[in-house]
Amino acid sequence: MGRFLSATVRILLAKWAKVFSVSENTYLKSINCFLENAR
Repeated sequence: MGRFLSATVRILLAKWAKVFSVSENTYLKSINCFLENAR
């Protein structure tokens, strides 16, 4: 059961990563810029 859950989670994460790869990159960039400005 645990293996099955982990496998499905990996698949879902992979799909989400593909769909939101662009938004994810921009999100991370904005976070980095925010942290740099916070300093």
